[in-house]
Amino acid sequence: MTPATPPHALLPRYRQLREQLDAAYTAAVWDSEGIDRIADQMLQVERSLAAAPGLSWARASDG
Repeated sequence: MTPATPPHALLPRYRQLREQLDAAYTAAVWDSEGIDRIADQMLQVERSLAAAPGLSWARASDG
């Protein structure tokens, strides 16, 4: 992911990671390494989204 990646390309990835994180937390046994990996990937996407000009988080988080 590069800072120049347009937000519309990042939002599906963010939603996918969020679903994976939700599933990981609802599992009977938590995979802490997997949760950490997903969280790290989400952070990268969030940083790219935050750097995107003209993107409102209110609009970005609407699903």
